[in-house]
Amino acid sequence: MASDMQINLKIPFALQAGITALAASAVYFNTLFNFFVYDDLYQVVNNPWLRDPGAIGEIFTTGAWGFNETETNYYRPMMHLIYMLTYAIFKLEPWGYHLVNIVFHTLNSFLVMLVAAGIMNKADYGLSGPQVYVPFSAGIIFAVHPIHTEAVAWIGGIPDLSFSFFFLLAFYLYMQAGNRKGLSEPKLMAASAGSFFIATLCKEPAVTLVVLILLYDWLFNRFEMGISFFARRYALFFLMLLVYFVLRWNALDGFSPVNKHADLTLLQSLLNIFPLFAKYVCLLLLPVNLNAWHAFHPLDSFWDPSFLLSLGVAASFLGSSLYASRANKLVIFSLCFFLVPLLPALYIPGTGENPFAERYLYLPSFGFVLIFSLLLGKIAAIPPYGKRILFCLVPALCVLYGVQTICRNFDWKDELTFWTDTAAKSPAEPLPRYNLGAALESEGRLDEAMEQYQTAIALQPASIAHKALGRLHYLKGQKNETVREYARALELDPADSELHNEIGIVLMETGSHGRAVEHFMKAVELVPDNVELRYNLAMALRKSNRVPEAIDQLRIAVQLDPSRAVFTAALQKLMEEAR
Repeated sequence: MASDMQINLKIPFALQAGITALAASAVYFNTLFNFFVYDDLYQVVNNPWLRDPGAIGEIFTTGAWGFNETETNYYRPMMHLIYMLTYAIFKLEPWGYHLVNIVFHTLNSFLVMLVAAGIMNKADYGLSGPQVYVPFSAGIIFAVHPIHTEAVAWIGGIPDLSFSFFFLLAFYLYMQAGNRKGLSEPKLMAASAGSFFIATLCKEPAVTLVVLILLYDWLFNRFEMGISFFARRYALFFLMLLVYFVLRWNALDGFSPVNKHADLTLLQSLLNIFPLFAKYVCLLLLPVNLNAWHAFHPLDSFWDPSFLLSLGVAASFLGSSLYASRANKLVIFSLCFFLVPLLPALYIPGTGENPFAERYLYLPSFGFVLIFSLLLGKIAAIPPYGKRILFCLVPALCVLYGVQTICRNFDWKDELTFWTDTAAKSPAEPLPRYNLGAALESEGRLDEAMEQYQTAIALQPASIAHKALGRLHYLKGQKNETVREYARALELDPADSELHNEIGIVLMETGSHGRAVEHFMKAVELVPDNVELRYNLAMALRKSNRVPEAIDQLRIAVQLDPSRAVFTAALQKLMEEAR
C-alpha cells in the first residue's frame, strides 16, 4: 500500500503516516473524557440490542431505530454491530466508544493519503518535487479539520466514520485492482465490492461510490471501457447494490418511507439545495461558529435575497473549480469526490429533522482537502520562496485547525455543556431549548429548566414541552398547574395514552375523581390491552362510587394478566364491598 507514496519522497512514508495518525488522534484525545450526549442516550445507553447477541437478526430486518419502534429512513445495521462489539468490550464506559471513533478517524486520515496518492499517480500528476507533499498535506489537513468534530467527538457520529472508512477502502482497492493484472485483479475487485457492501450497511451515502467509480473510469480509463470492462469492473458492485436495496426495502417497508419535511413543495426542495450547498462550502472554507443544530428556514422564492446570495456562492465555487480543472483530470475528479457523496445530504425529503448537519461533510471534505492541497503544491512550485511558504503555511494551518478542534470537543463533553452551547448558538430554535431544559432538570436546576421549557413553548408549542413543564410543576407541588400544562399537551396530541393516564393520576390526587375517570377511559380506549390503565380506571371508578363498572374493568385486567396478584386481590375486595 505504500508503493504510491515512495516516489522520490524526502520524508519517509512511515513518518508521514505516523505524523498523520498522531495528529488525528491528538486533536481528539480530550474526547476520551466526554460522556454520552444527544442520541447516544437512546442508541447506546438505552438500546437493548447491544446487550443481546440474539438481536442480530432483528438488526438486519428493521430500521436503525427499530429497537424503540420508531419509523425512520435509516437502515444502518453496521452501526448497531459496532456498538454491540464496543459494548462487549467496554460496557457503558463512554471513553471506549470515543476511542472507537478516534481509531476510525485515524484510519480514515491514513486512507486519505493513500487514495490521494493513487489518484495523483493515475492522473500522471507526478509525486516528485513539491507535489510529493500533496497526499501528506491532504491527510493531515483532513485529520485536524474542525468540520469533523461532530462526526468524531460525538459517539453518534459512528455511521459517518465507519461508512467513510469502508468507502475509502473500497475505492483504494478498486484503484489497485485496475493497476494489477492476472489473478490479483479479481481478488482485489471482490474485496473492493465487499468493502462497498459493508459501507452501504453503515450509512446511505455509501451508494454514491458506484457513481464515483464510473466517473473515475470515465476520466482515467475511458479508452478501455467496453462490454467486457463493464462486466469485469462493475458486475459485483451492482450485485451488492441490489442486495442492499432488497435488505433496505424489506427492513423499512419502502425506499424512503418517512418524510419529515412533507410541508415543503417540490419547488422549495429544489430551491433550498443551493442555500444548503453554499453553507457547506462556507463551513469548509471557514469552519467557525460550529453548531450541532443549524437553523433551517426554507426559501420559497427565486427572488429571495438569501437564495440569490447562495446561488452566487455555489456558482462562484463551482465556476472557480471548473476553471482550475481545465485539462486537469485530477482537479475534476477531486471536485467529483466532494460533490457526489454530498448529494444525498441535499435531498431534503430524505434527511432527518434538521436537513443541515456538519457531519454530512465528513467524507465529501476529502475532495475539498485534495483540491486545497493541490493548490498548496502549486504555491510550493513558485520560485524562490514557494517551498518555504508551504512549510510555514501547512504547519500553521494545522495548529490553527487543531486548536479549534480541541476547543470544539469540549462543547460535546456532556448533556448540559452540549445543549448550553447549542441553545446559545441557535437561540430561536425550540429543540435545543427543550433539550437544555431536560439537561438542567436532570441536574436538579428546576427553575432554570422551567425557563427553557417556557421559551421552547413560546418558540413552537409542542406536547412534549408542555408535558415536561407540567412535570416540573408537579415536582414543585403545583398540581393545578400540572393539570393545566398536561391539558395543553393533550390539545396538541390527544392520542397520547400515557399523558391521559398521568393527568388522571394527578386529578385523583387532587380529588377530581370524575375528571380522572374521563382521562383513564380515554387512555383505555387508545390502548385497550394495557392492564395498568384498566387498573387505574377501576380505582377511579371506585372513588366515584361506580363500583360495578370498576369490577368490570378489574375482571378484564385479570383476564389480560392472571399473574398479577394485585389485580386479583383488588377484584375480590371490590366484590366483597359490592355485596
